[in-house]
Amino acid sequence: MLHYSVFDRRYFRIKKIFSRIGKWLSDTYNAHPMLFCVITSIIIEFYIESFSRHSILSGLRFTFLQPLTFLYNSLIIFATMSVSLIIRRGFAMWTTAAVIWTVLGTANAIILINRPSPFTGSDFLILPSVLEILTVYLRIWQIVLIVLAIIGAIAGLVVLWIKSPRRKVKLKRDLISFAVIVGALAISTPVSIATNIVTTDYSVIMDAYYEAGFPYSFSRSIFCHGISEPEKYDRDTIDQIVEKLRQEREKTTEFTPNEEKPNVIFIQLESFFDVNAINGVSFSENPIPNFTYLKENYPSGYLTVPLIGSGTANTEFEVLTGMNIDFFSPGEYPFIMVLKDNACESIATVLKNQGYSTHSMHNNTGTFYSRDEVYPHLGFDTFTPIEYMYGLEYNELGWAKDNVYTEEILKTLESSEQRDFVFAVSVQPHGAYPTVQTGEYKINVSGLDDESLYHMYSYYVNQIAETDAFIREITDAFSEYDEETVIVFYGDHLPDLKLSESDLSRGDMYSTEYVIWSNYELGDKTNAPEKLEAYQLSAYVSELLGIDDGLMNGIHRYFKDSPEYAEYLRVLEYDALYGNKYCYGENPPSAAHMTFGVTPITINDVNYSGQSLTVIGTGFNSYSVVYINGKRYDTVYNTDGTLTVNNFKRSNSMRLIVVQEATDGTVFSGTMEYELE
Repeated sequence: MLHYSVFDRRYFRIKKIFSRIGKWLSDTYNAHPMLFCVITSIIIEFYIESFSRHSILSGLRFTFLQPLTFLYNSLIIFATMSVSLIIRRGFAMWTTAAVIWTVLGTANAIILINRPSPFTGSDFLILPSVLEILTVYLRIWQIVLIVLAIIGAIAGLVVLWIKSPRRKVKLKRDLISFAVIVGALAISTPVSIATNIVTTDYSVIMDAYYEAGFPYSFSRSIFCHGISEPEKYDRDTIDQIVEKLRQEREKTTEFTPNEEKPNVIFIQLESFFDVNAINGVSFSENPIPNFTYLKENYPSGYLTVPLIGSGTANTEFEVLTGMNIDFFSPGEYPFIMVLKDNACESIATVLKNQGYSTHSMHNNTGTFYSRDEVYPHLGFDTFTPIEYMYGLEYNELGWAKDNVYTEEILKTLESSEQRDFVFAVSVQPHGAYPTVQTGEYKINVSGLDDESLYHMYSYYVNQIAETDAFIREITDAFSEYDEETVIVFYGDHLPDLKLSESDLSRGDMYSTEYVIWSNYELGDKTNAPEKLEAYQLSAYVSELLGIDDGLMNGIHRYFKDSPEYAEYLRVLEYDALYGNKYCYGENPPSAAHMTFGVTPITINDVNYSGQSLTVIGTGFNSYSVVYINGKRYDTVYNTDGTLTVNNFKRSNSMRLIVVQEATDGTVFSGTMEYELE
């Protein structure tokens, strides 16, 4: 006689319930497949919109206040489900479509809890970078649960496809039905766009997703890429724009470049903005006194950036290239989509033409947003990611502190004989911000009743206070520097502190601030633009420096008040990134021969004793890894700067190198081969 535990009985009871539900769904589908798909597509669309808005009431509001938009999005889901009408295992196909849309909608809702920008097709492309920092946003048990859910869903679908009943397909009738549904979608899409049932303006992506619905917006991000070809695109059109720019430059006599050019340093500050602009929240002291002082005494203003709470690389793209990301498809990252394989003019190439050495650095892994592949295509001579930095400190969440930059930037300037352009991307105040206390709060926050928000604000404010201290440290260092130097500070986007427009006393959700500091008399503060687009910043700095060079710089300089401004930008961006590069004439940009770091990494000697091998050299750090005869060995970085390989067995012929390696296994560079005698 068999005996079942309470757990076993509950398991069989639950299994029986699900079996009955599955049979009922299967029978209902097979009896009325078309009607079943219509009804379930509407139900799933309502679920997606409600869950994405984190409110059933908001889902109802979208359904009844925008009924045509709701029905159009339901039609998209219905069209994918209608594939089930023309195959024998129709129920399995319907289930697959239903699961995919439900998972996508659920993923979007979860993503919106952790960042203020929705789920897009581009998120699949940055997934390798996201996986490296996933533990910052989710707890281990949450990650395990998600992985198990994905595995379970896939396994369930596989079993369903194997065991689901087959239905009799009336090929002619069902093919006609399928064709009519797809045709209806094909016709309704341009009609919906033309009649503004859905939007094509994704410059404010979160608003666009809410206005147009998730299925349409997400599908658009999957199938629409890059910049669409302008209606009038040919060599003559580009030549005319370039010629107009040349003529404008010939008229101008204002530029008087300095014979002794200054060093130019751009520091993009992660999630940095003036928290004193938040209504109803106060602090025991000003968290950013140094930035406040710079704003009051040097050229400064607001900077309009493309995203909120995330998307660092897109602000970076606009500042470096002078290109407007609004012309791209929703949620795209040009770094990943086009610049990994395409050289492009940038402020780095412009200054290189003026005799500058060009350097980039980021106190995070060099593979994040594929910077190790992108920066050569933007004209950088060197790139110093975290794998090549020294003296690092880390905050409570594991982000590298920004104070490392003072020494790294000074060292970089000393590494070349020319004047230098340095572009540094900060990381310390990066989210997600903890909802419980993770460390000591030196600056106290008041005005927040919600405990989770209190801890988020407290953590963030104390992080930007340390970034602000770094700003003071680096300006003090360059105040005594014997070369004229300009430093541009700006925030890449607002932090994800659950802010809304009404929470801000000045600026808006897409505004950070910029300051242009110099250790010599550069420009009158009162003449600084009160508001700049991120893609106009480099052109303005070039103007201050008396440099009139570069295609995009010229368009911003001479045509920003022209009715053709947006058209010129869009046509030139398309030509430079996706077209025939007519705008560059006979000499289009090419990738620079970029090297990693500015500190030589060398092997000077190798000692071995027993089963331990010690490598003595220069430039080693915790990212240095020993390879012997092509095999990777676990490597220990010692406090005296040497490397140790334990459990080492010597062979007669051994060739050794040390490489700098990212946590994902990417090797950036290595030493010359060292032969062990």
